[in-house]
Amino acid sequence: MNSSSSNSSDRLLDKLTAPDRAGEFVGLLFDFGMNQELKLYLSAKRVLDRLIRMAQSPFLKHVITKHFRPFLDREAARAEQQGECVSAYLTPQANQVFDDLSSRPVHLEQQFLEKLIKQDAVRHLIKMIVIETINRFIKSIKGDGDGLLGKVGKLGIGSGLFSKVGKQIEAHLQSAAASFVQGSLDRVMKTVVATVSSPEMAVHLGKLNKAGYRAVLALETTIVWQALLRQPLDDLLAVVPGLLSFNIDRAVVQEAVTAEVKAVLDAEESKTIRQIVNDDQLTAQWRAECVEIGSELLSNFARSPEFQSWLAAADKDKSED
Repeated sequence: MNSSSSNSSDRLLDKLTAPDRAGEFVGLLFDFGMNQELKLYLSAKRVLDRLIRMAQSPFLKHVITKHFRPFLDREAARAEQQGECVSAYLTPQANQVFDDLSSRPVHLEQQFLEKLIKQDAVRHLIKMIVIETINRFIKSIKGDGDGLLGKVGKLGIGSGLFSKVGKQIEAHLQSAAASFVQGSLDRVMKTVVATVSSPEMAVHLGKLNKAGYRAVLALETTIVWQALLRQPLDDLLAVVPGLLSFNIDRAVVQEAVTAEVKAVLDAEESKTIRQIVNDDQLTAQWRAECVEIGSELLSNFARSPEFQSWLAAADKDKSED
């Protein structure tokens, strides 16, 4: 073995195993990496390949079941202990912005409403509201003590006659009302759509939206978490890995990811990572953390039998050359 190459390896090994020297080396590596252009690290193919592998990896399921799901329970417990309201999470500036946005008129698309009211549940709800309204009106004129005809009967005019007539009228009117509503429900639906999609209703919906936003702010966060945990979260989270894998395999999603990465590269690819971050204090913090963690790792790695065997083999190869 060449003595000069052996001495060089020994000096390198001594420096790498010394924490201070190892820290200097890690710092040099960090600076070198930060001064490289973005295009060295980022490519559409690389991002897409990583997303596909992540979606198909069992590690994703592990993160969801072993970490994310228990996090929800722990956060709900913390919310119960703290007793804070939702408003505690907002700055005054953010609250003002959200409050202003919530009060904007809510314009609902007419086509959306037309599709919505065709649903059986919606049609049934509107039908029952109309029938109930008509029946209440009918009851207001029937011939008992509370109805219009009943009150006339109490005056002694016709005595029980108005009561009997009122009951007959009520029966006929209720039957006619049911038939009328059934036959004119489509017209009622069109009126509902026109009313709800009108500019006047948009203003009212905005006021309702603002009132709802303020009501949410006043809620204790534990109520929100309790409502969330009442949902079948385990069933919902169980389908997330398959859902991500299914969508990342779709050509339209892959095309979108590729296009977005290329858009980022078009804007930033000639810049270095340091230039993109553009924050000296943040970069210095990252560097200090890398040196703190990396120096110990590098020192331990330099002492490992695997690295020393590799270094010896490299020396041997060099001496043979």
